[in-house]
Amino acid sequence: MAYTRADILSSVRALLNETTAGFWTDAEIDTWTNDGQRDIATKALCIESKSTIATVNGTLEYAYTGIAVRSAGYLNKSLTKITPIQIGHPPANGTIPQFWYEWGGKIGILPVPDAVYTIDLYTAIDSVDMATGAATSNLPQLFRLPMILYGVYRALIKDRKFAQAAQVYSIYINELQFSRLDVIERKPDTRDSKKIPDRLVSQTG
Repeated sequence: MAYTRADILSSVRALLNETTAGFWTDAEIDTWTNDGQRDIATKALCIESKSTIATVNGTLEYAYTGIAVRSAGYLNKSLTKITPIQIGHPPANGTIPQFWYEWGGKIGILPVPDAVYTIDLYTAIDSVDMATGAATSNLPQLFRLPMILYGVYRALIKDRKFAQAAQVYSIYINELQFSRLDVIERKPDTRDSKKIPDRLVSQTG
């Protein structure tokens, strides 16, 4: 299902038991669901984009567009992520890019580039507001339904039903955590986890 802004509006209203605008206006709910998009994009880092930067001889750090860098690579090989406190400590093998870190909205490349290298950046980016009722979210399908919960949460805040709002927000956060950690970032099975033992050992009490 495409799930347009109009669909999300109807779903929020159904949960609030107000099918037509009364206490809550359509404009308010539309604003809240767009706010929900941005909140989801920031918390779950689920809108993914790939771009490139070209290094400059002697320049360590480079600006990028997005919320956060998820990975960086050179010549189809992933660079190793480090923290700024590790700068200058990991041993480098030659002068080609091998490490990266993120700080202050910039990405640092180590060893300090001595030439022009094209670095692939895999970033999480912000959402795009849905401007019309027919517009759809640019969130991945897996993360679109939580927008409904976010809209209900904000609506209950307006109605001063703070305890109910807190319950809905808790469900919303749990949904994001499950989708991000248990689905998107689940690690592949290791070989050991699939290994069948060569022999069975009988244990007696």
